[in-house]
Amino acid sequence: MNKKVPMLKGWRLSDEEKKDYIKNKKLGMVYAGTSNICDLHCLYCQTAGGKPLEGEMTLEERKSVLDQAKELGCKLVHLAGAGEPTIDPFFWNQIEHINSHNMMPTIFTHGTHITPEFAQRLQNNNCSVIIKVHSFDEQKQDYFAGVKGYSKKRDAALKNLFEAGFAESRPTRIGVDVVISKKNIEEVPEIFRWARQHNVFPEIKPIISMKRGASDFTKNEFDLTPDETKDIYYKLLDIDEKEFGYTWKPSPPWVSYHCDYYYYHLLITIQGNIKPCIGFETILGNVRTHTLKECWEHPFMDKIRNIKKELKGVCGDCPEDCYGCPCRRIARRGEASLFKTKDCFADNM
Repeated sequence: MNKKVPMLKGWRLSDEEKKDYIKNKKLGMVYAGTSNICDLHCLYCQTAGGKPLEGEMTLEERKSVLDQAKELGCKLVHLAGAGEPTIDPFFWNQIEHINSHNMMPTIFTHGTHITPEFAQRLQNNNCSVIIKVHSFDEQKQDYFAGVKGYSKKRDAALKNLFEAGFAESRPTRIGVDVVISKKNIEEVPEIFRWARQHNVFPEIKPIISMKRGASDFTKNEFDLTPDETKDIYYKLLDIDEKEFGYTWKPSPPWVSYHCDYYYYHLLITIQGNIKPCIGFETILGNVRTHTLKECWEHPFMDKIRNIKKELKGVCGDCPEDCYGCPCRRIARRGEASLFKTKDCFADNM
């Protein structure tokens, strides 16, 4: 009998929670903005992090967003900044405020600042952590990051997280962010096996075509065809079924599971804009002019929460509930493409 695919603690709502949240139109998760500050220069970056942006939210504004999210039912908070969350000056303030509401924080980080003490503090604050592992080859990983010496610091961070016990629980509290590209596609099965063997959550997906990720350079150097992406997904499925006893339907954007955030999720950018998710063109409001409740009840959100009923084409006729990634579809073809589908992999690249 195939086992249930393991997840990361704090990654998504359970199936039972999701049913309740959809039925009662509750907000289950937010991406809470952190500063645009970043000390890497990843060649494929979907946000083009670097220097702080004008009008970044104050600490009080960030706390207010979290307070409002909790009132709407929020359980999970992902800190996936426009830049690197761990060097945001209000990082620990946000973590502590999330915990004060008994919500679960998940941190997306490049990891270079995770010392043993930092890892222990993350552990003490009930965080899950996802760290970049696009390659185990030092030269190749440094190339992806745009900074020489990154790989060694990343490896030290992984060691510190393991020693702090992040891989000792089930579900695990450590994951790896793996972007599939022409540069590392041959290595992805090795990374996937390593993750499964070490109780690490594999967040494996193609590059999203936004900001630096939408540049001609990135497209030429990194982008895969839909058939290449589909092929690697099926290779990883074969590994899971034969070596680990897991089975799943290959469908983008992520390997081994699909996105369901659009049912119960909002994103708040560091400048306070409120959107269904990172790739959407529609801005529902801003924290300085709108409440989170007003944005959650926006008519456009009703369409997104009921996206299965709105779909035309292949996805509309499919009995499966695995729509894919709205953001990737929008990045490639614009928001008008949201409800028209021709091919699972091609539409979600």
